[in-house]
Amino acid sequence: EKERAPIPTPSAASAKLSASKPSSSSSSSSSSSSSSSSSTSDNTPSPTLAILSTLQVLPSGLIHAASPSAGGAGGRVLVLGAPPPVADEADLLRTRLAPEVWAAIVAGDVTGELDAVYKDIAAQVADGSADYAVKYIQRLLLRRAGSSGDMEARLQLGHKIREACSDMMGLFPTLPFPYEVAIHIEDEDLATNNNQTGPTARAVELGEQLAERVAPSSPLAQVVRGCLMMADPATAEEGRALVEAQAKHAAGLLAPQAALAQYCMASQPLKSIETIQKGLKIIHDRETKAGSLLRLCWQALTLALARLYASSHKRDEAIKLYTAITTSSPPVDPAQGWRGLTQIAFEQDKFDEVITLAQKLRDIKDDPWAMGYQGRAMHLAGRSQEGAELLKRAVQLEPNDSKYAYWLACSLWDEAEASSTKDANQLGVVLSAMMQAAKLAPSWGPPFTLLGHYYRRVEGNTERAKRCYQKAIGLDLGDAEAGIGLSDIYTEEGKISLAVSLYKDVTLHSANLGAKAAKKCRWAWLRLGLYQLNSAAGTGASAQYAADLEGAVSCILQALRADPSDPVAWKALAEGYQGQAKYLAAKKALAKALELSAGGSGLLHHQVAELSHLLGEYDAAVEHYTLATKVLSHVPSFKGLAETKFEHAKALHKDGFFGRADIKLKEAAAHAREAFLLVGDRPIVCLHKLLGDICTFRYHTPVPLQVDDDELGTQDIAEKLRQHTQTTIREKRAALQEGEAAYQAVIDITSRDDASSVSLPAAAGPHYDLAINYFYHAQLANQDQHQDQDSSLPSPTDLIRKAIQKFQDALEHDPHNSIYWNGLGAALVAVDLDMS
Repeated sequence: EKERAPIPTPSAASAKLSASKPSSSSSSSSSSSSSSSSSTSDNTPSPTLAILSTLQVLPSGLIHAASPSAGGAGGRVLVLGAPPPVADEADLLRTRLAPEVWAAIVAGDVTGELDAVYKDIAAQVADGSADYAVKYIQRLLLRRAGSSGDMEARLQLGHKIREACSDMMGLFPTLPFPYEVAIHIEDEDLATNNNQTGPTARAVELGEQLAERVAPSSPLAQVVRGCLMMADPATAEEGRALVEAQAKHAAGLLAPQAALAQYCMASQPLKSIETIQKGLKIIHDRETKAGSLLRLCWQALTLALARLYASSHKRDEAIKLYTAITTSSPPVDPAQGWRGLTQIAFEQDKFDEVITLAQKLRDIKDDPWAMGYQGRAMHLAGRSQEGAELLKRAVQLEPNDSKYAYWLACSLWDEAEASSTKDANQLGVVLSAMMQAAKLAPSWGPPFTLLGHYYRRVEGNTERAKRCYQKAIGLDLGDAEAGIGLSDIYTEEGKISLAVSLYKDVTLHSANLGAKAAKKCRWAWLRLGLYQLNSAAGTGASAQYAADLEGAVSCILQALRADPSDPVAWKALAEGYQGQAKYLAAKKALAKALELSAGGSGLLHHQVAELSHLLGEYDAAVEHYTLATKVLSHVPSFKGLAETKFEHAKALHKDGFFGRADIKLKEAAAHAREAFLLVGDRPIVCLHKLLGDICTFRYHTPVPLQVDDDELGTQDIAEKLRQHTQTTIREKRAALQEGEAAYQAVIDITSRDDASSVSLPAAAGPHYDLAINYFYHAQLANQDQHQDQDSSLPSPTDLIRKAIQKFQDALEHDPHNSIYWNGLGAALVAVDLDMS
């Protein structure tokens, strides 16, 4: 064998490349060399990967060899597939082959023999001509192109081509032809291997040799050289300029566009999108997409652009591109498009759509990925049994994939929990699946969280459950399920301090995490805030109370920054603001919680109404109380309606709107009666008191007489006024009698032996309220002209005496109350009795 030239390593090639740069960039070149070496040792993708991973975009005319003639000048270019010279070739073959073999070759009946002859001649030619070596490789390439349907034959031919290129590199180390062909073969095989991403190490090595010493002036070499320079920040801009220059000078050359796209993808996503779009435009401007290399290039760039859009949350644009791949004609690899569409649908929780898309992917290639995602989607869509069967198959095909094992464990666990009977065999299968997932991924938290659930809920082994939860939280501080499970165990055991310590540890460490990871710790912020709210409720009005409320609000706000769509957090924030007397802020927080609650919540409507009432927003309060009563039969909401309309009536009365005030009082009394219907026979003092106040206040409200303009000045007006007055008196009397009964009910309840079990006002208050009611009733009786004609009605004197008695009863309970003494004096004056 002839001695072959040594093949330099990629790092050595990078060093030589740096050394060959102009002196003005010597320092940058040195930096580039060290960067290339370190990136190789750290398994960081070389910048050459950017171009070599898309070498299928190169037109086949770039794969050439200059056949050296005497003196090294005037060589011709042999393009792949070009007809070989025949003049001296036939003579040479005749002299080296047996007659019967030559006849078979001429007849076209021999393939392998001709390959062997070409290989033998290429190795034995003494004049140094590369023509026969080129022809041998060309022949193998043509045969490989014709065997696209036979994968095994393609791989065998690829192995032969690699050997031939290696031999030719040893014989003719300065010709670019074997390097470019070898890179081309590496890239073609890579495109058919779905399990591998990025070019092979051999392709990277050959590309760097091509750019460094074989054909440094070729377009491909210039692109590779620029990629190498882009690896080092010191020379990145210079390298990018070199690649951009190739893109401008070779308008139809896609390799520079692909290289720039790969370079920009990590640091400049928008620039990357723009560059990929330029590459796609070049393809679009070509007359046909029939060429396999051009179609592979189109799909590679389209996939890259779709993935960029998907990672930038521009899902609509990504869906369009993935769909274009699935519908391209002729298709290249539609499975990649279906996979992208499935992934986007899965991220959007569109599980029915995931099931359909994954099935299309399985129709093309029934691989574990499609089975796994379809099974997971079925499980999350409520079809656990079907999903479990698919996940079992995915696990069988990919037994070392922890994701499929975990999804299977989740499906089996949910199915077991939904079952009314706990089958020991079924639970054993569930535990085995969980253990397998944890074994495959010992550094992944979710399988340990699932194990914690099993030990806690099935076996009741809280110690094992705690260890599993602690392991999960140690791996992922944002694991809410594990954190809540562990803190619940602490709480059940009465170890509240441990639970609070857990919340504080997680929230403290979340500050050192990235924004995305910190959001996962919101569960701890929320739980710590709720704990502090409860603590504040037990401290009363004190400095500690204010500090607890401030801490609670701060924690809850942190939780809301991570997830502003949580109605529970907004409700807790409103509670904190309300404790700080920030009623307007509390109302806004409750309104947000109500907006985010699915279908609304009667209790939230009630709470918003309470704050609106407190702020004097009576119409808003009535609206929310009414909505609350429609959602649930809630006594406090009917009581709130009555109180709000009573307060509104008093405000209207103060401003002189007596007619509107009387209407509000009637409505308030009606709502109080509705509350009594829900209460039944239960003694609710506050409702009796409220109804008594509403009915008694009606005495103060004049009822305007509605008179038409044409009635003014007529004799009928006097009669109409008389009738209106009597009607008003009757209505007020009925209201006062209802109020009297309500106040008497309060007195009866407070005087019972078991009254201590009922929440009551001060004992003197009900007697004073009833005394005032009697006093107003007596005054109303004096105004009634028909009082003496109805013996069933109490006389004013009797009513005044009853009022005096109730004032005296009130003073017996509270003799130091000046208001009670003032009322008694007014009643005595009214009957003109001796003060002594």
